[in-house]
Amino acid sequence: MTCLAGRRGHREGHLGSPPRPGDGLGCGPALDRGRASGADRRLPPPLGRGAGSAALGPSGWEFKRGILRAVMRPEHLSFGQDRHPSHARSDPLRAGLGILFVLRIRLTFDLPPSPVNPSTLRRTLLATLVVGTLWTPGAAQRTRQAPRLGPNVLVIVLDDIGTDKLEFYGETPPTCPGAACDPLLNCSAPASGCAQPYARTPNLDALRRGGLWFDKAYAMPVCSATRAALQTGRYGTKTGIGNITSTTSQAGDYSLPNSEILLAELLRDGFLGPAKRAVGRPYSSGAFGKWHMTAALPADYGHAVANGYDRFYGVIGNVTNHFRFTQILHDKGSSILTEKIDGRFTTPPYEVDTYQASLTTRDTLAWINDQTSSFFAYVAYAPPHTPVQVPPLSLLSTEMQCELACAGLAPGNSLNPLTEPPELLKLVYRAQVEAVDAEIGKLLAGIPAPVLENTTVFVLGDNGTPIFLVDEPPHVANHGKATVFELGVRVPMIVSSPLIPTPPTNDGWRSSALVSVTDLWLTIAELTGANAAALKPLSLLDSISFLPVIADPLNSGSRTTIYTQTFLPNGILPLPQPACYSLNRRAVTDGEYKYIRAQASVDATPCGTATYTEALYYLPSDPEELTNLITLGLTPDQQQRLQILSAEMDARSGA
Repeated sequence: MTCLAGRRGHREGHLGSPPRPGDGLGCGPALDRGRASGADRRLPPPLGRGAGSAALGPSGWEFKRGILRAVMRPEHLSFGQDRHPSHARSDPLRAGLGILFVLRIRLTFDLPPSPVNPSTLRRTLLATLVVGTLWTPGAAQRTRQAPRLGPNVLVIVLDDIGTDKLEFYGETPPTCPGAACDPLLNCSAPASGCAQPYARTPNLDALRRGGLWFDKAYAMPVCSATRAALQTGRYGTKTGIGNITSTTSQAGDYSLPNSEILLAELLRDGFLGPAKRAVGRPYSSGAFGKWHMTAALPADYGHAVANGYDRFYGVIGNVTNHFRFTQILHDKGSSILTEKIDGRFTTPPYEVDTYQASLTTRDTLAWINDQTSSFFAYVAYAPPHTPVQVPPLSLLSTEMQCELACAGLAPGNSLNPLTEPPELLKLVYRAQVEAVDAEIGKLLAGIPAPVLENTTVFVLGDNGTPIFLVDEPPHVANHGKATVFELGVRVPMIVSSPLIPTPPTNDGWRSSALVSVTDLWLTIAELTGANAAALKPLSLLDSISFLPVIADPLNSGSRTTIYTQTFLPNGILPLPQPACYSLNRRAVTDGEYKYIRAQASVDATPCGTATYTEALYYLPSDPEELTNLITLGLTPDQQQRLQILSAEMDARSGA
């Protein structure tokens, strides 16, 4: 392993410039990181509120891809100051080939006919044909993405952002009236008990306005368990990841086994036929940002590339400072390099050149824009996970900059969740969410339009809001992250894709279909045409494709129950008796009733006798899960529902 100490913290030129021989900054061989050379890529100005399909023109190709144009319009982009590169005029030859490409994708999907309204499907297919006819990227991009390529996939993971923290879900009223920040007339730290719940997220808002967003999407209670389930399409009882993987660098810490088939391996090997001969288009895969599915030993730094990714640039687990951390730089076939990031020594200090989320965006863009084949990019931003730390001001709106200044806070300032006032913690958390939203805007804006138009984007949370940031009232604080209550496991999920029909309103398509984080695995397989069954027997998966919902948002989907769990210790395989765990919280819901079984205690004997607490909630009238129906006495119908959900839990994880 080779160290590239301090390159980012002292560089004045472009972020991606490799160290020059003799420049005194490197302590090992230079690495061509694949970033664009020369001047910085110019990024677009902010994406404004209210952007969406209503702001779009009526032309035919905009009809199908409202969200993609929404995020590309100059007035609709992130809080950064750069501009999107111009694109050349259209190419009729590629337009004709686009028709054949879209038809092939429709045939590959093999959507089940029964749950799809035939007239809706016909309208969708007709609209898709129109899009294929008029899909005419610029001549300058002809060698970048040929029409024969399969659809690109971009997965963006949000860290510690629950549905209660995004305004378009509308779950958390403010605890005091909002007032415009004025540095002269209205400038002070937030009053005690006064907190605004929502960050400004114009880029996420634009995505859902032009796409599809889910209000019953579920993850696991903590981040490592969710990431492992997403990557494998399997629950933690099969992978061994039921809680966070250790970041203490202790020998023997458990990591996601290499025997699992990760998404990158699915998209690499899912196109191989007999004798390992390619029968389709293998994908290039890159992972960027926070990994957190292994221990934190140097031997674990190569885990992503060892499991199918062509590149991993990011951090192995949680960081203690979003401006000071060790960045791992690993390309397939190359040595693992590390880079010490330190934002104290830049001018000005604590800016985007050393901010973890900003580096994740720039590393992702450099790799995507260097691809000539279909790609899968996995992007996991570390903020707003702790530390609660003020991000660079250049990523923030003027209103947020004013609020921070009035509270006496500057970039790089970190707040201790155990000692700082909740109002200040929530203010800085909102700033972090706003900064990540701005980086998402930069990421989408930096991808050339023809490439983005051939890309399906998934955005989802890894778990709910941390307990110390939950707004109480109206919510219950100890129902947040690390629990199996709704606040801990129901997460934001947005999909933007050229396959989604144009939303009927400026509010996007809102779906109540049940979706598990495990479902992305099989959904991506069907989207790309990868042969999942050739790699893993489908009976061993916990994944159900929701591609039919993407193609027809009125489809209710195929999933009937959601299962979620957190347990300790990690790595107990094969499936043990539940009493072998020191922590075991489980929940199953059918979207209406929710059954929770939590381990209360276990005796001193290993794998001894455990006791449990049980609860049954009716979510439509009790979304905060306050009334345990079991304690009130169950009706015959409720008793039957409890038996069904309890049996489902036993089948997934034991009695």
